[in-house]
Amino acid sequence: MDRYERLRMLENASTSNKQLFGAACLHQYCTAKGIQHCACVVELLAHLKSMPISENLPAWAAAGAALQLSGRGDALPAEIEHLLSGEDADEFGMLVECVVEIGLVDMFGGSTDLPLQFARRTIEILERAGIQIPDPSLE
Repeated sequence: MDRYERLRMLENASTSNKQLFGAACLHQYCTAKGIQHCACVVELLAHLKSMPISENLPAWAAAGAALQLSGRGDALPAEIEHLLSGEDADEFGMLVECVVEIGLVDMFGGSTDLPLQFARRTIEILERAGIQIPDPSLE
């Protein structure tokens, strides 16, 4: 399945399902780079995967902002920076921000194509890194 097929599948997906796809991409990246067991990564992935079952999205968003790895422009935790080179750390930071924005960008406003745009950027980051993109079956 190529990038365009994945994006077509994501076009009509709910924001929650796009968020799950983003979390799967982040997990795939972390596995490839050997950082999937870092506590801050585990916490962020669990948070992202909890979006579809959250009963209070503003509370969900606030909980995400309080994470050590929040994806909201904060410096990467030292735990991550020690494992990644400068270029990989920059790439990882950009990926985390894109994945987090998938779920946040339309949360308090109208429905736009921005979640899909952030999913597209997520795919591009994985492609540039030579990392396999997960299947967005979203079931």
